[in-house]
Amino acid sequence: MAPQRRVLLGALPVVIAAASMLAAAAPAEAYTCGTVPIGQANPSAEVEPLQPVWCLGTMASEPTTRQIDRWGGWQDSFQTNVQNGHLNNGDMGYRVFDSLSNGSAVRTRHFVNNNHWMVDMSHDNGGAAMSPNQSFRFEDGRLVIEADVAASVPGFYSPQGDLLWPEIVWSTSPTPTAHAAEGLYLYGHFGGQWAAGCRLHGGRNMICALEADRAIPTNGDRAPCFSQAESRVFELSAFQQCGTTHSGFAADFGAPKAAWRQCQPNQMDMYCRDRFRLEWSQSGFVAYVNGIKYAEDSGWPGYAQIPAAIASGQRPVYVYFGEWGDFRDANVYRFHWGRVAVNPHDAGGSPLAPSAATSYCPGQAQSTCPMNMQAPAPKGAPAMPMPVAPDNRTPALGATMPQQLGAGTVHAYVSSLLNAGQQPTFWVLLGLLLAGAAGVTLISWLWRAAGGSGSGSAGGG
Repeated sequence: MAPQRRVLLGALPVVIAAASMLAAAAPAEAYTCGTVPIGQANPSAEVEPLQPVWCLGTMASEPTTRQIDRWGGWQDSFQTNVQNGHLNNGDMGYRVFDSLSNGSAVRTRHFVNNNHWMVDMSHDNGGAAMSPNQSFRFEDGRLVIEADVAASVPGFYSPQGDLLWPEIVWSTSPTPTAHAAEGLYLYGHFGGQWAAGCRLHGGRNMICALEADRAIPTNGDRAPCFSQAESRVFELSAFQQCGTTHSGFAADFGAPKAAWRQCQPNQMDMYCRDRFRLEWSQSGFVAYVNGIKYAEDSGWPGYAQIPAAIASGQRPVYVYFGEWGDFRDANVYRFHWGRVAVNPHDAGGSPLAPSAATSYCPGQAQSTCPMNMQAPAPKGAPAMPMPVAPDNRTPALGATMPQQLGAGTVHAYVSSLLNAGQQPTFWVLLGLLLAGAAGVTLISWLWRAAGGSGSGSAGGG
């Protein structure tokens, strides 16, 4: 039986290697209900769920807070005073498009908490969008869209490139279409319809584009206008110009740095939830951040202009507030949004002037107002962070519970233990241990099946 045993022993490395390869593939699906989303401070000065929203179970219903003025303008500050509320399709006067994909699996969910709305997202290329459930028209030749969003969150971007970003988009289509003209961005998912929008990147730069409703002749992504197949009319950025007037678009290309804030690592979103205002006209575009002019490209040539039927108000458009990402990892990402508005008016019917987010206070640290100067927390809000979902796993060997058992401390301790499973090294080592144990058990069983224990064989000889 010795040759058989040698064969069985020789199979052991193969078993271990195969199990290790399977374990190494695990991180892509490794997030759990103990994962704290990137973009969520932990512990948080606000009462926020410190786990993916889809782990929260039943959520509250939110009241409708949007206001529509008699001139067709839309404003919504989401001051619901209801914690942990769902924001599903049809809720609060919005159409919600979750889990939009560019060919891979992506999971998203909208919700409302602490008087602002959020989106959790993981993983693969794709995103989500929310849209007021009414159409809008260019007013006096101009469409104005405003949104408060934390765009510059550490973890959303790096010097090597952006992983994900918010987008503000308009289109002649009431929904994203089945055909993606430019699949890497939300504004490219309205193929066969006119669409335009801006990506708000964490490095304080915006990139905007106009997509036609059909394939058009292009110049191969070159100046002027940087058109590209199949339907991109133009792309605008700090170094991409289409009109006769061009300025800004990026903090390192002359745009005012103080206007667009950046959050620090593990800092609450109020430190970078800025107000972005986009103004579109037939032959130009202007953007403001916190009421300060940040970008302009105007004086477009005739072939690069928005169709007159749209710019005159004859043809309606729909507005989308969305998120998109070009990534694949084991993380959950959280976007924080606040007030949104489309063609807002004052009490007399005049268009509202550009304004700043309520948390923006120039002269204060990070240009952010102290918490006591901002809107109060919702009535009845609990005074401590929400706990993670129950989990039966025990701490790692040698781990000790901190002496100070405050709610935030205990949560941080539990989260650190649960999030150990997010690290690839953890899974590789666990795979090796499990494979080794399985291999020993298998060889022991096969040894006995091949002729019993080693002492019995020797005695028999």
